Amino acid sequence: MMSDDMKVSKGLELPVVALAGVGHMPAKGEDEQEAAWVFSVAATRAMQWLLITTTLELVFGVRLK
Repeated sequence: MMSDDMKVSKGLELPVVALAGVGHMPAKGEDEQEAAWVFSVAATRAMQWLLITTTLELVFGVRLK
């Protein structure tokens, strides 16, 4: 299930945002488009630094490359 923290971040601005394990998105049983939307909402909250960790062998990580 998608992190509730990412879902409630809409409208917030933070100096630093870290999104760890993005390559594992979407989780089994989750919709890929919803996972991508939640990722973009969380990523756009960063005002100074955005840190993303991923595994490039997994589908979502490859698409971010």
